[in-house]
Amino acid sequence: MTGYKDPPKHSQYGPGVSGNPGGRPKGRSIFADMAEELQQQAELADGTSSRKVSKQRLLVIKLIDAAVAGDLRAIATVLNMCPRKRDDDLPEADEEEHQEIFDALTNRAARRDQAQPTSKNRKE
Repeated sequence: MTGYKDPPKHSQYGPGVSGNPGGRPKGRSIFADMAEELQQQAELADGTSSRKVSKQRLLVIKLIDAAVAGDLRAIATVLNMCPRKRDDDLPEADEEEHQEIFDALTNRAARRDQAQPTSKNRKE
């Protein structure tokens, strides 16, 4: 009997015979194609002039422009791609600079606390 899920025996593949005898064709990986495409030149128009840069460079420029414009996803992407510095790679900050930063933050917090009435200070 032939029909649904039961094809005729003469049209079925025999034992040891593949339905795809050539197999998947060998080809380049998508990463190789992407790397080649990113190296090609593209035109970057900035205001009155234009210049040729690699597509990779253009992609980085556009990503950073979007981050600077406030796109949160672009900001996260840029920050995740930035190399992390170890503490021993950072320049030494002097004590005076630390004190200035601390004083500025303390003054800012004090002004904020004075500007916002708390439940104790609020007149009902």
